[in-house]
Amino acid sequence: MAGVMVEYALGQSSPEVQFLDSTTVVTICGNALRFQQLSGGTQDTRFLWGAGRGISAFTVNTRKGLVAYAEKGLNPCIFVHDSQSLDLLTKLSGKNRVTTPPFL
Repeated sequence: MAGVMVEYALGQSSPEVQFLDSTTVVTICGNALRFQQLSGGTQDTRFLWGAGRGISAFTVNTRKGLVAYAEKGLNPCIFVHDSQSLDLLTKLSGKNRVTTPPFL
């Protein structure tokens, strides 16, 4: 796979970049996750908007097609979404005691 050279990053609030698949990268952009298509000469960009407090961290699971993010704050919730439809699959909060997250 070829490397990615970042020339500029409009609105990016975190240095973290993860590959969703071989042609799509995901970054934090304010209170959203930005899904940027890299191939085909298109500028196809999708956004998954956060729950309102901002996004502190995220991860992707390419094998299961999932993306999860944690909101900012003292007791953050974790939101797990389908990476293709961006539908919310589950919300984990301090009330839920999970030793192994379902997306691992």
